[in-house]
Amino acid sequence: MGREENKNHILKSLLEIDPNKDYFYNKIKYHLHSKNSDDIYSAPVNPLYFQPIDIKHSIVLEENVYDALETIDQYNIKHKKEVPFILYGYETKGGAIVFDDIYCNFDKLKEASATFEKLDDFLYLRMQVFLEDNMTNKVICLGHTHPFTGKISYNYSIADLCCHLFYLSYNIFYDQSYNNKVFSLMKSISRDYNFIYYDLNTETFRKVTKVYLKKKKKEYILLDSYKNCDN
Repeated sequence: MGREENKNHILKSLLEIDPNKDYFYNKIKYHLHSKNSDDIYSAPVNPLYFQPIDIKHSIVLEENVYDALETIDQYNIKHKKEVPFILYGYETKGGAIVFDDIYCNFDKLKEASATFEKLDDFLYLRMQVFLEDNMTNKVICLGHTHPFTGKISYNYSIADLCCHLFYLSYNIFYDQSYNNKVFSLMKSISRDYNFIYYDLNTETFRKVTKVYLKKKKKEYILLDSYKNCDN
């Protein structure tokens, strides 16, 4: 799907289907009715008001992934720019989502806004492996940071959600028989782990409320999520 079509799907989801549709309308109405049609893409979307994903789909970060995300947080705070990154993992038989690999190339970060164009080649190679090997139960997460520009930086944007649907449209993820999934993670200076997921069956975005760090001794530490959001 193209950007315009993705935008329309998102607006339908937020303003017609989601139980908190009145809240989302009030949040984006200025952008929605702007004379500049592109303004809608910067409209803030507070993930706190998404319905929670099924509790069995908690997220577990392996220690190497967590450490890399800590480095990315520090880079975001120091340089005040958006940093794109990709997490890779799998779904366990019990439904937990485990991320055990991460890719972020700091050497290629030149723009103020995150773009996955810099990571596309790497991401497409991974997706090609998924297809060629007919892989199932694989998970990717499209991640980026938001430097602090006021409380609005705690939100996703409509453009962020469009990016999510763009990658979800690939058959390796869209065809549910593969059981491959796409998540997104926006990291702000709050350092919360605000993961989201788009449910193809309900056509709504969902938030992940349980995120754990898995230590090497198999100790699980609950990480903060949705503690600081723009209300």
